[in-house]
Amino acid sequence: MRHQHCIFTLLVTAFALGVMPTNAHTANPMTKPKQKRSEPKRETSLVNFTAKALTVSIELEAASPASNPTSEAKLLFQADGAGKLESRFAANGDGTATDIDTKLIWTVRDNGSDINWVDSRQYCTELNLGGHADWRLPTIEELEQLYVEGLSSDCGRWHEYEIMTCHIYPSFELTSCCPWSSTNDGSSSLWNFNFRYGKRYARPVIFSHGRRALCVRRSSGS
Repeated sequence: MRHQHCIFTLLVTAFALGVMPTNAHTANPMTKPKQKRSEPKRETSLVNFTAKALTVSIELEAASPASNPTSEAKLLFQADGAGKLESRFAANGDGTATDIDTKLIWTVRDNGSDINWVDSRQYCTELNLGGHADWRLPTIEELEQLYVEGLSSDCGRWHEYEIMTCHIYPSFELTSCCPWSSTNDGSSSLWNFNFRYGKRYARPVIFSHGRRALCVRRSSGS
């Protein structure tokens, strides 16, 4: 009887100290506990599955189609080269080029010096080039379609000492990075597009540093 009491006391003490397994009431305290068997195969299988899933995820992300004009132009450049891109614009021999895709006619050169938005709009509306006088500032979306990350050309200097590199179709010659658009940003500022960084920026209408006027018109037959 005393022996059974000691066993019960040991069981209660072990349970209180948290060293007793959850199935302690069925275990024999005098029996040596069995060692757990390691399962290396299951662990290896888990690692392999995780790595496989990771690879699939990366491949799916890399295969996602481009969803914006900038990425589409970049892919076109990588697949077909500059010749394919250049063929999108037909030079008219009068300082303008026609976009075969959109039927827009562009001035191939900007105005050549710093200009604020008010003066850039006036510059385009008063321009008489190629026998036409219905020029205007492009929308920000129209400007963005001219950006090609895979192409590079010099486009003037920043603060007179740093030569800038812009990314635009080969038909164009820019003297700075950032032509104005006719698109309002929702406030009192207007968007301009930076062909150096491939981004749009909003600036007040009186801002002029590094800004240019690049004009566009709709072709007569479109």
